Amino acid sequence: MASESILKEALERVAQQNGFQSGKFTIKLTGEHEYMHTGMVKQYEITEPPNQNLKLSVRLPPTVTDKFLLIPMGNWFKNNVHFYKNVYTRIKSYGGLFTVPKFYSSSMKENEEYIILGESDPSDC
Repeated sequence: MASESILKEALERVAQQNGFQSGKFTIKLTGEHEYMHTGMVKQYEITEPPNQNLKLSVRLPPTVTDKFLLIPMGNWFKNNVHFYKNVYTRIKSYGGLFTVPKFYSSSMKENEEYIILGESDPSDC
């Protein structure tokens, strides 16, 4: 799982790629919850005065393991990354039939795994 410093760097890159000026924005953790099979979800809000705001959801691999699952838990996370990074991008290029949170960034580097998505607001999709 990605460390807080890795996540901070990734969130800063996403902010700058979306028009936030380096050194002028703040990143605030607004919530977190761990789901047994799919992993940790952390919500962040990036703000820059006077009114620039970006709400993000960061998904991380599960920290618990269950040897009785048919699909290993890490695979759930890998499938999520693959879906947002590859599958949905292709579906969307054909006019997509459904909406999902906007994909911003991901990493599958060992011990630095994460996926950054827009909050589940239809205007972000």
